[in-house]
Amino acid sequence: TDDELEMAMGAVSDLVGQPDAPDIPEGLLRAVEAHLGTGEHGRPYAMRSLLAAHRTHGRDTDARSLALSLIAEFPLTEHALAGLAQEVELALEANDLTGAQAALATMEANHEDALLTATTRAYFVLVAGADALPARVGATTALASASTVITAVSTEAVGFALHAAYPNPFNPQAVVPFSVAAAARVQIVVFDMLGREVATLADGRYEAGVYQAVFDGSAFPSGIYLVQAIVAPENGGAATAFTQRLTLLK
Repeated sequence: TDDELEMAMGAVSDLVGQPDAPDIPEGLLRAVEAHLGTGEHGRPYAMRSLLAAHRTHGRDTDARSLALSLIAEFPLTEHALAGLAQEVELALEANDLTGAQAALATMEANHEDALLTATTRAYFVLVAGADALPARVGATTALASASTVITAVSTEAVGFALHAAYPNPFNPQAVVPFSVAAAARVQIVVFDMLGREVATLADGRYEAGVYQAVFDGSAFPSGIYLVQAIVAPENGGAATAFTQRLTLLK
């Protein structure tokens, strides 16, 4: 059932998401499949949970391998979409522009109307620039507007940063501070451990200063959530991405 799946994925996230966790053993995916089943209902969710854990701990080679497996094994599904989004990010981080362009082109050809496609395209533009965009097929949907009020705390900031959210663990709200050293476009998005976008905390232009966003988890189940911030300075400097984990305990 969906509840059993959610519980199983939560258990896997707890197991592999600890800050001091050792490298994920090769047999863990097999163990998860044994619990959930090896068919399309179990295997892709297990793969996505492990992919998120690899990303959290900086195991980008393993993460990229799983992303490519999702794309190959489950084409034209939400699982391939999640894998493609991760492949775009990982390829850009590895300075593999060709790989990122190919993954984004596939997203726009096969998942044109998905919000994750639009979000990934925006990330690609922030990092690689609009001139590097692959040829598009059709048009993507607009990005969701910010779902929370941003509070300006100070006009002084020492750099671009996503600061530690508090409280963490939280229930039901967490404050997510961020600082902007100079005028920049900022996007802050929250994902669950299956790679699904659950909230947009910021999406717009911000002057230099320190700000606070609020993530309200009232409508979401207990678990680990990933907060991703992308900051693109208006002065032409390179875009910077930040990620942190939040734990919702109800």
